[in-house]
Amino acid sequence: MRFSLPGKDDGGANALFEIGAAPLAVALGGVLILALPLRLFESAVPTPLIPLLAIYHWSARTPDRIPAPAVLLIGLLQDFLLGAPIGLFACAYLAVRWLVLSQDDFLHGRDRMTLWGGFALASAAATLILWISASASAGRIASIAPAAYQMAFTVLLYPPFAALFDRLDGRADAETI
Repeated sequence: MRFSLPGKDDGGANALFEIGAAPLAVALGGVLILALPLRLFESAVPTPLIPLLAIYHWSARTPDRIPAPAVLLIGLLQDFLLGAPIGLFACAYLAVRWLVLSQDDFLHGRDRMTLWGGFALASAAATLILWISASASAGRIASIAPAAYQMAFTVLLYPPFAALFDRLDGRADAETI
């Protein structure tokens, strides 16, 4: 199925992505993947947080394409579909977006390795927010290991996802922003 805009030649590109919907579509698709009962390698490998990858990437590259209300919607949908306390992922995702935007002077124009390091730091902040919130919700100190393991796996996947996101934006050979 192809999406196209009336009177616009899409030149082979999907017009849905051409009109700027790629960040939201990718993040919402990631939420739906997380909601599926998938078990990667019999649960030996955690499911990566694709919405976090998308939110960080587009917040660093083109923040106007992933505005705060969209990030809030993504987080709330993930909270609802995963049965998490409402606002948990929304808070973590908004914090990551804020962190990236607050470091725009540093991140702008940097290579992928620097962005990867920034993603690792932003993921650590998100993990702490999720862990503290989960512990408070449970009324006891929860184990941080599952969240840390999932974030570590997500951080390892940042380079290939960043390259994919760049291709969706038509920056196939982009090394810096």
